[in-house]
Amino acid sequence: DQLVPVVKSFRRKVAEERYNVRHDESYSVEDLHFANELAKEMEYLLRKMRPLGRVLQHVIDEPQISSGVTIYLKDVHDNYESLEEDLRDLVLETKQLEAEFADIQAARRDRTMYSLTIMASIFLPSQMLTSLWGMNFDGMGELH
Repeated sequence: DQLVPVVKSFRRKVAEERYNVRHDESYSVEDLHFANELAKEMEYLLRKMRPLGRVLQHVIDEPQISSGVTIYLKDVHDNYESLEEDLRDLVLETKQLEAEFADIQAARRDRTMYSLTIMASIFLPSQMLTSLWGMNFDGMGELH
């Protein structure tokens, strides 16, 4: 039960990072390092929790333990497995933020290139005509 607030805190941080990736225009690669650090911390916690699950399973399987305690320990083990699964899902979500960030950056870059293409297609033909009409042909006798 003491790990529940920790997982909730990680869930809040991952949701905050996801919101920032999607909505904060100034979000950068340096900001993405925080999400990577979150993933590393959650993976570390998962590694440290793994022996607890083994111990619980070993105690549950022990025939000398009374049935009342075994039922309680099975409930604790179920909660442990639920928290472990939640942490794994959060690690996966955090790692997917990098791909989402790259997709959002590509979309922004595409919009910028589209704008530049539109501007160029508007101004290049007029610039060419202006340069042709602005030429000084006085020195060419064939045109008079």
